[in-house]
Amino acid sequence: MKGGGTIPQVWWAFHLLSGPTMAHLLSGISHKIQEKIKLRIKKFLRPFILTYLFLSVAISFYPTFDFYSFKGQSIIIAVSIFNGILGLYVKKIGNDN
Repeated sequence: MKGGGTIPQVWWAFHLLSGPTMAHLLSGISHKIQEKIKLRIKKFLRPFILTYLFLSVAISFYPTFDFYSFKGQSIIIAVSIFNGILGLYVKKIGNDN
């Protein structure tokens, strides 16, 4: 199965948000700025991870796409980064905030 193994590849993102690593990275910054940074990271990571997982599964059914090549991974990561950046700037549909 070509698309298998994508969940361990992005597990680091969930650990970064909840683990002591985030606290260590933000230790010298004021609390208000820390909250803004955490919110931006969450707004970026959610669409990034969902796009990476769903695109990886969907594109694995395409017979000529080489998932494990550098080109294949760079395409998936580029699309995921683009979607993550859109998650920072585009509001959700139906969200009044």
